[in-house]
Amino acid sequence: MAAGWYPGRCKDCALPAKGGARCDECRLAHNARETARRDERKARGRCTVCGERAATIGGEALTTCPTHREYYAERARSG
Repeated sequence: MAAGWYPGRCKDCALPAKGGARCDECRLAHNARETARRDERKARGRCTVCGERAATIGGEALTTCPTHREYYAERARSG
């Protein structure tokens, strides 16, 4: 079998994945890593998506940079 991801297999460990791209164990670990990454970026005043400097309003840093702020606003407008 060639290297890479296969449907029905976990992206991280290649064990069978029941619905989704990761098995339950890897999904929980991935979610914990991503939560920690977002929290760390937010604490430093960085965009939680890309790590660039977060936009500020009234001297307080938001959670996203101007680019991602506009992206999410446009996405909300288009429905």
